Amino acid sequence: MISVVLALEFALLGPPSDMDILFPNGKEMTRLRVTVTSGGQSPEVAWRAFLNQLFAHFDRDGDGVLSKDEVERVVPLTTIGGETKPDFARMDADRNGKLSPTEFREFYRAAGFAPVVGIVVPPSVRSLEVAEALFAALDRDGDKTLSVKELKAALDLLRRFDENDDDELSDAELLSGWSGKASEAKSTLRVVPSEGKPDAVIQLVAGSPIDIPSGRLILAPEASPTRPLAARELVAEQFTSVGGKADKPVPKSAVEGVRTARALAAVFDAADRDGDANLTAAELTAFVDLVEAGAKCQVILELRDGGKSLFELFNRDGATLTRAELEQAAGFGPMTRADVVATYRLTYRRRLQASSFAGMPLINLPIVENPAEKQRPKSGPKWFLAMDRNGDGVVTRGEFVGRPERFASLDKDGDGRMTAAEAETASK
Repeated sequence: MISVVLALEFALLGPPSDMDILFPNGKEMTRLRVTVTSGGQSPEVAWRAFLNQLFAHFDRDGDGVLSKDEVERVVPLTTIGGETKPDFARMDADRNGKLSPTEFREFYRAAGFAPVVGIVVPPSVRSLEVAEALFAALDRDGDKTLSVKELKAALDLLRRFDENDDDELSDAELLSGWSGKASEAKSTLRVVPSEGKPDAVIQLVAGSPIDIPSGRLILAPEASPTRPLAARELVAEQFTSVGGKADKPVPKSAVEGVRTARALAAVFDAADRDGDANLTAAELTAFVDLVEAGAKCQVILELRDGGKSLFELFNRDGATLTRAELEQAAGFGPMTRADVVATYRLTYRRRLQASSFAGMPLINLPIVENPAEKQRPKSGPKWFLAMDRNGDGVVTRGEFVGRPERFASLDKDGDGRMTAAEAETASK
């Protein structure tokens, strides 16, 4: 471990929560300190408040501790690895047969449901293929070295590959003209608990890269939060559909086996705080409030290892290569493949990307495509086929890699799905 320790401070969301990232640097590692604060508060504050509320919700007799029976009613919490179910034997650290709020919190912290969670994402095979495709496209003389002249000609790639004419170069467009393959790669990055005092403090601005011994680090803008499903409205509607009212509880028998009340049935036992098999409107509202607090009480730091990729090196926003980015390519050369430095992107969000939390739906369900559409033969321009990642014959907004306004102009009927016919019309 080299002695230089950098502290990266960005006011995202104290006392602050710290994590250290270990970057490869030859045979040693460079340690980077990440300090997270949230509007003047540590993420620990919201996290602790949620777990205290969760504890109180299942403390049915209100004696300030949880018995084994009470713990067995606690809902599993969604974590990076899936779900963490309560385990009384592991939670009861002092073996006194009852669980304190501190033991409750520390169990979840150790299990991965912590205030700040770090995720390392290794280079994908697709990103490595894009890196090879871009290098090959620039290396016009095939000598495996990019001269300054070849890099200055990077803007010519738009004429050669920009099939949807949006004045940007996407990974899909690059791959449409390349037939090679790349192998899966692992990342040597590590996220570890903070250790020691930093030697320096660096203010990292979103979109502005900083050089580190092993490559380049970019703080990307906050990942767009997944639009939440109106879970409150969903279960409230199902509550009403089975006869529930503000002054009329719903018996458990009214939701058992009822297809249109599945979401309510899934949370019935957890929401029924007094355990009388009758769910009141107040109990349901309190439980939904609790779930919403839990779903957003963490800060997720995601460190993406882009590998030694020209696409990542030129790119600042992580989506497409713009005209301005291609114009600046000459400033990186000359270079061989070995000269390309690694690019890392650090993004953050305020909750896990999960479809549910504590049994409650969180995100919109995917649109069910027409089976007949999936059976259609593949057609359309190369760029369209490259973007159609699930092969269903249409390109959705999520699959489209250009600008939103460009998608809107291509999607003639405005249904949120671009067909091969619409793409072919745009390519003429």
